[in-house]
Amino acid sequence: MLLAALGGRTDEDITETLEISLSAVKKTRRSIFERVTAQSPGLIPDQVPEELTLEGGKEKKQRLLAYLREHPEELRPASL
Repeated sequence: MLLAALGGRTDEDITETLEISLSAVKKTRRSIFERVTAQSPGLIPDQVPEELTLEGGKEKKQRLLAYLREHPEELRPASL
């Protein structure tokens, strides 16, 4: 899913390709973002002014994808 998003695919494209619902795509992306920020709070630099700390899903998605474009090594499988 992340690789497709990094390739410019929209959430709607991903739903069609993976044959899952749009809410499943958003829930999965939200889960990834939350796990990344919980595991490594400083991994994705905060680019949002403090007064906008309750950012929406679109902003989170853009921040996560921007970070992964700059740090493709983070797409490696997590070690168990």
